[in-house]
Amino acid sequence: MKSLSLVVSLALLLALGLVPPAEAYDPADLAKLKKTNNCPKCDLAGADLSGANLRGVDLRGAKLDSARLNGADLSESFLGEASFTAADLGGANLSGSDMIKADLRQAGLRGAKLDRAVLDQALWIDGTRCQSPSIGCCQGKDGKCKPMP
Repeated sequence: MKSLSLVVSLALLLALGLVPPAEAYDPADLAKLKKTNNCPKCDLAGADLSGANLRGVDLRGAKLDSARLNGADLSESFLGEASFTAADLGGANLSGSDMIKADLRQAGLRGAKLDRAVLDQALWIDGTRCQSPSIGCCQGKDGKCKPMP
């Protein structure tokens, strides 16, 4: 009986969005990224890319939810419309990257470098939409940069 109540409880938490579903990347997409440094619209959710040199990468529209990108070099990259929900971008270099309409909800950005990154219309870590222009920071409707964690 206890196991049934545990299953029901977990199912309820998952349905309410309080427990994120397990993310699994596509191994073929990861291989493509490593070989070509380009992988638009790829599924890399949950992939461990910590410390990777991805400078200038094309990941437009890619799914990187819950990916580990801490310390990665993503500078001068094309990341527009990519989803980084709950991804770890701590200490990542995103300088000069195109992040227009990227989804950064719940992403870990502690220590990330965003100078010259274009964040127009991106979804910020708190779920608010960055205003245009948002260069190097996410500007709120009041024209002020939203705080970094």
